[in-house]
Amino acid sequence: MAKQKENVETKHNIVVERTTFVNRGPLMAFVTINIDGLLKINGVKIVKSKPDADDAKELFFVAMPQHKSKDSKYFDTVFISDNDLRNAIQAQVLNQYEKELKKPESAKSR
Repeated sequence: MAKQKENVETKHNIVVERTTFVNRGPLMAFVTINIDGLLKINGVKIVKSKPDADDAKELFFVAMPQHKSKDSKYFDTVFISDNDLRNAIQAQVLNQYEKELKKPESAKSR
């Protein structure tokens, strides 16, 4: 399923508070994350990328919220400048997403 980094070390507590499944094209879900109980980010996206010709596995990545300008360009609303934190967020979000997918339909968070 999702290729991700396992056991990414971080000094931050990253909690996925909510997962909303959408399954619209490559957009799989929206999540809300909380970092250290100090920063909550809504609208984080889980996106399925197209597999390479050599690799038929589904690959997923995490995208931070964006907004669209009047001239139809997209700009990041949130940008994580620390690579370690960005990698930890990606790993935590994708690990939680995999766990949510394994739950029965009625038990999935909305």
